[in-house]
Amino acid sequence: MSRKAGIFLVLVLGVANVASAQEAQNPPPPPPVQTPVTAPTTPPPATTSTPSADAALIPIPLSISELRRRREAIDAMEGMLPTKVKAAAKDTMREMEAVQQAAVNLFTNSSPRARGFHLEGYGVFFYVEIPGVRASVASAFEQLQKSRLPLDRVDRGTASRAAENATPLAFDANASYTDAVKRQLVDAMLDYSQPLDLRPDEWLTIAARDGDEPIPNVIYESITMVVRARGSDLADFRAGRLTREQMLKRVELRGF
Repeated sequence: MSRKAGIFLVLVLGVANVASAQEAQNPPPPPPVQTPVTAPTTPPPATTSTPSADAALIPIPLSISELRRRREAIDAMEGMLPTKVKAAAKDTMREMEAVQQAAVNLFTNSSPRARGFHLEGYGVFFYVEIPGVRASVASAFEQLQKSRLPLDRVDRGTASRAAENATPLAFDANASYTDAVKRQLVDAMLDYSQPLDLRPDEWLTIAARDGDEPIPNVIYESITMVVRARGSDLADFRAGRLTREQMLKRVELRGF
């Protein structure tokens, strides 16, 4: 019995060794890999304009009462602007008379006129017709300056000889008149535009042009002068946030 038991024990141990060897040669399969679950991405919201944003780009029209007040203010400036043009003409004539030392009628017989318009979404526009400079008078005045000689020809030393040889300063009547009109129109814009009640994004524009018909067989050059300022700048000037010198730098001047 002991021999049989020994043989049985050897067989059991052998079977156990074979099983363990097979387990070592054939390792257990790895656990299944789980694919991570990702949350679905949300597409970015579409950039569509809202009605409120679109409405902000569209200017709000003036009410009936605002239009009536603006029309009254435009009528008042239509009557005031011609007086500014006449003042510019008087300033130019005084300069010429000081040079020529005689009265002179430099301008044509036409009268200055002004028309104003309310332009929805833009502001206010004025068109001013100004009397032109008489071409014959301006030409004669220039010839007089070129041919003018000193009246005192007596030799009174070096100072007298220098004065005798000096050339009189040239006076351009057209340029002087243009500058005078420009100054008067800018002053009118700064001092009399408050009743127009311009909105910050509106413009006040004044265009001035010679209103006379061209003379036949005469070279005629008409220049349109445009002066304009933004409503926000005019409001800052009236509120004292801009000095007059600062405001003058913001006024746009063009000529063509």
